[in-house]
Amino acid sequence: PVYRSHMYISIPSGEFEVARTCSGLNYFVTGLVLGVIYAYLTYSSWKKRVLCVLAFAVVPILANGIRVYFTIAVSHLTEMRWGPGTEHVTFGRIFFVLIMLAMFWLGLRWRDGDAQDSRLPADRSRSAPARTGWAPVLLAFFVLFAGPYYYDVVTGAERTEIYSESIFLGLPPGSDVWTGPLTVADAWRPQYDGALKELGGVYRNDAGSRVDVYVGAYGLGTTVGAEMINFHNRIVPVEAGSLLQSATYSFALSADEKIQVRELNVRDLTGEHLIWQWFMVGERSTTSEFAVKSLEAVALVSGGEAVERIVTLSTPADSEARARLESYVESHADCVLSGFSARACEQ
Repeated sequence: PVYRSHMYISIPSGEFEVARTCSGLNYFVTGLVLGVIYAYLTYSSWKKRVLCVLAFAVVPILANGIRVYFTIAVSHLTEMRWGPGTEHVTFGRIFFVLIMLAMFWLGLRWRDGDAQDSRLPADRSRSAPARTGWAPVLLAFFVLFAGPYYYDVVTGAERTEIYSESIFLGLPPGSDVWTGPLTVADAWRPQYDGALKELGGVYRNDAGSRVDVYVGAYGLGTTVGAEMINFHNRIVPVEAGSLLQSATYSFALSADEKIQVRELNVRDLTGEHLIWQWFMVGERSTTSEFAVKSLEAVALVSGGEAVERIVTLSTPADSEARARLESYVESHADCVLSGFSARACEQ
């Protein structure tokens, strides 16, 4: 008998969670890349190529489901001695390689014999002249050894600027009904590490209710620093965080300005919290991690932006939680909209 709730699977022998690393995304991405390369090298017909890529995208996902089932079955049959440990990771890698080899072998049954010839001009010799045949190899070695040195030289200024006052963060002084920032031992913060600079503080209103503020700045583009969006950085430290109730919420600060946030309900050892979270890449604000990655890629190519930030506001979850967060943002609008930059928060 099996009881499943979202990503949790319970059987008489024990409980399992299909964690993020086991979601099938790794199988999907790797299979898709291999499928594109294999289709290009094996087939000349676009119809066959498209079907091949689709097969390499779908089959790994199905194979991952089989892997999960097999892991749970082995765990059950061995009374949890085998399966839940690191051996299921090793098995997953071997299983994926075997699936790919099987697909390569099956794909050869429909290969086009002229797949290689179709990509060569009719009037071009198969063998390049000896004097130019080594040019790509020499160029590759030049890029390999000279590239990092060149990158360090041209980005030196940006790496210096990232530690300058331009990225210093600030928390606003209390205003209207808010008092703070206060240093509190149990201040709430997300599980984000690797920031070049981070600040946190607690604000209390006249009724004694609190709002916990956290902001962390990371380097991007041609600057240095850890990645802001990565597997280890998350709102809560456990995998169950992926199952939190989440929605996008926005409200107007004025006729011309509004703020959009990702709203989450979080329960931890300190109680239940209502969280507002958003990211800033340069001056652009977004609630999507995918949008952040896209903007990071643009910054890397253009060398435009130098700093990105994560901002979270937290308050105890009750009937007044959302109104309390709105009140805090309205009272410190300029500072909040700037991503808690020191210059805006000091005004």
